[in-house]
Amino acid sequence: MHGRIADSLRQTYGDDLTEIVVPLAVHCEQAGDFAGAAKYRRLAARVAARCCDYDQELDHLYRALQSLQRLPPSATRDERELGLQMALIPALLFRLPMHSPAVEAAAKRVTELSTHGETTPKLLQSLVALFNLEIIRCRLPSARSTAEPTNGLDRFITFFIIRPPRTPSSSIGRTISRRLSRSVSTHTRR
Repeated sequence: MHGRIADSLRQTYGDDLTEIVVPLAVHCEQAGDFAGAAKYRRLAARVAARCCDYDQELDHLYRALQSLQRLPPSATRDERELGLQMALIPALLFRLPMHSPAVEAAAKRVTELSTHGETTPKLLQSLVALFNLEIIRCRLPSARSTAEPTNGLDRFITFFIIRPPRTPSSSIGRTISRRLSRSVSTHTRR
């Protein structure tokens, strides 16, 4: 029944799902469509962030990760989780200190996910963002290990020499920078 409701919502609203993304995610979860639930929870997190509801954003990102964990292990699941973890880090940095256990856990998981798999633009963006995060947190050894050949520096150089990026900076890096500056200004006011 929940699967049919989710299908009906998708057909009714077409590409403009922002108004119904939370009920859609819930129906996908209830129907056992965990890939769909993760997708719509991530979209719900984006909507919440646009409305400056950062607690709701975190809730949706964590629920998306829970949905992904219910899928069988695969390269696709790992790539989706990598994207969610990279969305989670700036959301956490907006609410928590940069050395908090939650930020540490997300950064550790990004490191784990980035040590295997194909070289994709998403993986390389994640490595660059993780490298930048470690530099900002004054963790030079961690930043250096992120840039080691086993973690993708050789893949990064080869990838960008062969295929230069289409945009000068990644949206992930801009989001982290923007949220870090907000976080720093919030903490310095206290």
